[in-house]
Amino acid sequence: MLLSVAECAEIVGRSERTIWNWLRSGGVYAEQRRVKTAAGNTVKATFVDPATLPVAVPADAVPGREEVDMPEPEPDEAIVAVGSLEEAAHAIAQAAPGERSRLVALAAARFGVSRRTVYRRLRAVERCELERRRRSDAGRPRIPAAAREALVSAFASNPPTTPTRTIYWIVRRAAPDALKYEVGGRERMVSLRTAYRLRAELEADPRTALTFADDDKRKEFLRVFGGSVIAGHANELWQLDMTRCDILVCDPETRRVFRPRVHAVIDHYSGCIVGIVFSEEEDQAQTDLALLRALVRKPPHLNWPMFGVPKRLYVDNGKTYTSAHFHRILAELGVEVVHSRPRVSHTRGKVERFFGTLHGFEKTQPGYVGPNARDRASETLKRLEKRTRKWLEGEGRDLEPGDRLLTIGEYQFLFVHWLSSVYHETVVDGLTRAEHFARTAPAETLLDLDINELMLVFAPRVKRRVDAAGRVRLDNRFWTVADGSLAEYQGYDVLVLREPFVFGEERLLIAFEDARGRLEVVGPAVPATAVAASIEAEDYRRAAKAAVVAAERRARQAREELANPELRYSTQLIKSARVALPPTVKPSARAQLEAVNPAESNVEEAFDPDDPIGQVILARTQAAKGGPTDPLERAQWLLERTGGGEKQ
Repeated sequence: MLLSVAECAEIVGRSERTIWNWLRSGGVYAEQRRVKTAAGNTVKATFVDPATLPVAVPADAVPGREEVDMPEPEPDEAIVAVGSLEEAAHAIAQAAPGERSRLVALAAARFGVSRRTVYRRLRAVERCELERRRRSDAGRPRIPAAAREALVSAFASNPPTTPTRTIYWIVRRAAPDALKYEVGGRERMVSLRTAYRLRAELEADPRTALTFADDDKRKEFLRVFGGSVIAGHANELWQLDMTRCDILVCDPETRRVFRPRVHAVIDHYSGCIVGIVFSEEEDQAQTDLALLRALVRKPPHLNWPMFGVPKRLYVDNGKTYTSAHFHRILAELGVEVVHSRPRVSHTRGKVERFFGTLHGFEKTQPGYVGPNARDRASETLKRLEKRTRKWLEGEGRDLEPGDRLLTIGEYQFLFVHWLSSVYHETVVDGLTRAEHFARTAPAETLLDLDINELMLVFAPRVKRRVDAAGRVRLDNRFWTVADGSLAEYQGYDVLVLREPFVFGEERLLIAFEDARGRLEVVGPAVPATAVAASIEAEDYRRAAKAAVVAAERRARQAREELANPELRYSTQLIKSARVALPPTVKPSARAQLEAVNPAESNVEEAFDPDDPIGQVILARTQAAKGGPTDPLERAQWLLERTGGGEKQ
């Protein structure tokens, strides 16, 4: 039975405002009905089911409950035929508003729930929160097969980065009739929005996603299977990553106590460590050093035979791995770099698992701090650190490693021996890790690279232009080459290479890079003298001049060696004219004399008689003929003849 808001308020002893607040909260069922007023008008009124109120309603408080014998609700076919409460809610939602309360009571009695529960399901249906009825043609394309084939073919024929709008324009230009179809006797055109939906469908379908993916997604798919990166043999794929060690060590030189960072390069197939670096920093130089150690052959006494040049290197998206310097190194080595997807760590599980094994080794050493403060033996660490600092300062007796923290050198020594004797000798799939590497590493990957050439490849480089004095400017200083050989590169760009992995004073090299990317070292860079009148500056200018003269001499000699008379323009022009040259006649002795002392020409014929300026020049010329041969006497004579002496 539905009651008005005022009747419900009177029954439960609350205000009408409280009833309205319950209605707004959504927990009370209500219906809108039209009722007649005393004036005979029809207005909308809200009627509430008291059974859905959040407070208990006395049974004898409902009007007419005692006087009227409420019969059992008559069965309804819509409720009897359904098999679940959700289906009953759908049936009640389709009934007239005046019949809902009766149907709700039937559904509650049949499924053994309260009427309030039925009303909640009914509201969910009305808000479309339950599953909607699917279209009869759901899952089937509603555009012509020819249009779908044309769009799919266009997607496959163009790069994956081509916009969908461009693909749609291509199909409309190439096959406009394929996009047309009829519906209800009217001609329609496949829209651009349909092309967008089709592309999203192809990319979301695992059967076609790889076909329409770009190269990066294809590479990631080929390397990832079941959440792991795969490799076929050793030196096919390396992984490089960095983490912090769970141990405290000390550095006797700097007298610092710190937790070192570890940069590790692991061969994915065998699980062997091919390169590793422990340091206090985690900058680009440490990443480069770890890769360099992986590329070169280790000393025999370390029993660490893993090295080579991989085909691919798998790294994350850290700034040291995405830098242009790091990518240039790998490009010069011919190694393909692959970055993992952001916020996806399971594809780097191989190197992460090694870090876990490394932390297990660190548990056996003094100074283990654990991954967090909870697993840390604070008192023991304080005692070790205090003793270590005294030992570093030279106070007290000499302590053994067990009574103090390990030095960074001692820690690395223990690690290398643990790596070669324990980790690489662990049996995996019937063979040790070292045997997996030795048996499957291709010979073409085991290259002995020249360490000096590797230094040039790994050296950070800065481009500078050589000025007119044969110098380059770097860090607000002028640099040059001591022998002056940089002078011949005036006006050209050179590379200033900072020698990597150098501790102490930095050393620089100056090199020239040709169009093919090959480097030619000019020489080591030295600071250019700032005093132009110094002996050092004079020596440099003399060396630079000698270098320029030598370069010009080499250029002239190279031109003579490379020159070919048959390739001259005049030679080919004469050949194309097909005319024989007249014989060359050597000049006679008189002709040679006249070439040195030409005969006087007839000056009078050179000037027009009507030209007043020319006549003045002619008069001066005639006046200059003859006279003494002595220079001073002739000068005085010319002044007198031309009137210059009179003016003075």
